[in-house]
Amino acid sequence: MKKGVLLALILSIFLFTGCKRYDSIVEYVQAMQEVRTKLNSYTLEVDVSTNGTDEHYIAYIKHSKWKTEKIDNNKAYIDGILFDGKEVWTYSNSKSSAVQVPFRLMLAMQGINTNKTNDTVMKIVNPVGVLLTWSLNEMTGEVNEESWDFGKMKKYNGYRCRMIESLDNDDVVCVSDKYGVAVYAKIQDSKTNKTVEYNVKNISNRDLSEKDMDVPDGIKKISISGILKDFLN
Repeated sequence: MKKGVLLALILSIFLFTGCKRYDSIVEYVQAMQEVRTKLNSYTLEVDVSTNGTDEHYIAYIKHSKWKTEKIDNNKAYIDGILFDGKEVWTYSNSKSSAVQVPFRLMLAMQGINTNKTNDTVMKIVNPVGVLLTWSLNEMTGEVNEESWDFGKMKKYNGYRCRMIESLDNDDVVCVSDKYGVAVYAKIQDSKTNKTVEYNVKNISNRDLSEKDMDVPDGIKKISISGILKDFLN
């Protein structure tokens, strides 16, 4: 009888908390990657605050491709950056062209040319990329297993999430088990010493088209080779 009561109590606690136990950060990161792979497409509306300065973004993510635009209060884009699976491009509403940013070439010139490192850098240059890549070492692309530990289940911005706390500093992220992305993060930039806070205000998993993942209409892509060609001519 006592065993039955205990089992019922354990089950009721599990159903109430709605959370699965993970034995390691690596296991959890892998599980969230599987969630993102299954959901496939994301549109995230994110508020980013840096030392009192607020900016608003819309990020489109599909597989390894992403596009993130800074937006005004009417959700019209101001400028943007995207990764098309091969190259990174930047653009703005005040110019008619998108310019290629040669990150891979820049890394190669510094002697960094491993595929894993290149792929990780392509993710972290996304202005809101930390919501997916919080656990990765930017130089190795591996999960920083010893740098993070599990906290309590919480709720941020209307989303239930699992708090993950840094063991090295005051950085924290709160990851939604349902969506596989952080819906809140507070990260200190090691270079500028500024604290950046991310709040995800809305998540959509509608399927994204090729047009969604490309530069806006009226914007022409100009590659580095194209710029050099125009310069020489």
